[in-house]
Amino acid sequence: MFEHQKKYEAFIREQGVGQNDKVADSCKSYVSYLNGVEKHANIRINAKTLASENDISVIVVKLHESHEVSDRTIGNYVSAMRQYVNMVNQSAPHLSIKFEVRHLLQMRMNILRWCPIPKSFAWARI
Repeated sequence: MFEHQKKYEAFIREQGVGQNDKVADSCKSYVSYLNGVEKHANIRINAKTLASENDISVIVVKLHESHEVSDRTIGNYVSAMRQYVNMVNQSAPHLSIKFEVRHLLQMRMNILRWCPIPKSFAWARI
């Protein structure tokens, strides 16, 4: 069982996963995919080990190197991992790159607002 499994199940249902299922429960499949990732990549899934596309890429390399799962199964694992990354970044925006960029730009604007430009550089205001 990976970290935040119940929260993940609720999140993917909110995202519409399994909405049109007639026979199988896609939400259960996604959970089993992440359990498979933990088993075959020999990692513990949590907000630190799976928080970005880069983390997914590293895990996919491990899965390919293990030669234990097919490419199709790895594709299913990737879909489930992307949903986990989305959940992590939605619940912890400090991990999101977009948030970091926006934060840095805001800090820059605050610095420019409160630090007057010296007269020798006044031409730069134009």
